[in-house]
Amino acid sequence: MLLAFLGDIHGNLPALQEVLADAQKNKVEKIYHAGDLVGYGPFPNETIDLIRKHQINGVLGNYDDGVAFRRPTCGCDYKTEKEHEIGTKSLAFTIKNLLPENSEYLKNLPKIMRFSLSSKNFLLFHGSPERLNEYLTPDLFPDRYNKLIDDYPEIDVFVFGHTHYPFYFTHQGRHFLNPGSVGKPKTKDPRAIYALVTTEENNLTVSFRLVSYPYEITATEIRKKGLPEELAQIILGK
Repeated sequence: MLLAFLGDIHGNLPALQEVLADAQKNKVEKIYHAGDLVGYGPFPNETIDLIRKHQINGVLGNYDDGVAFRRPTCGCDYKTEKEHEIGTKSLAFTIKNLLPENSEYLKNLPKIMRFSLSSKNFLLFHGSPERLNEYLTPDLFPDRYNKLIDDYPEIDVFVFGHTHYPFYFTHQGRHFLNPGSVGKPKTKDPRAIYALVTTEENNLTVSFRLVSYPYEITATEIRKKGLPEELAQIILGK
């Protein structure tokens, strides 16, 4: 079975549209998302509408939580005062513009999701099973990943987002996958990225797909909606 995992779409509709088209071209059978459908991007409602239209299952992200429950912060780890200012403006914009039905959709997303496919048990979450905004990064290897195995000994494949950096490795017979960010990569490559996962009997293989999309449409809409210019520059890879 061929699966696609999408992470951190962040209201970037053109990126999501091209990723879904690429997944369809590759004959993907099932698609899942790792949360943060909204925030930073100018198309929060359109993004959720498309996810719902395609019946893509997924989990709650920290930004989704901040918006849906109208929290004072998104639980983001901002390093500077400027980053905090940008995040605050983005959060206020998204809360103001999100339609009630889409807010309810976010509120009803689970924090973790378990499912089994091709004899593999998957656990999907955003930051970590304990905290939506925990950063699971490769430098936490092996201690943090050993704890995940200890806490969830039945799980074969752990899939998560939040960092916006794609990576994949195996450890003690388990698979750990971050598909990266569809809508706001931190790699300086403006292309959307997602993960393809093939499950066949006892085998599992992972590859990453980089997808170009009309970046200028998103950047222009960011400016038109009054969001910070820095967000447009990130979209353009600058």
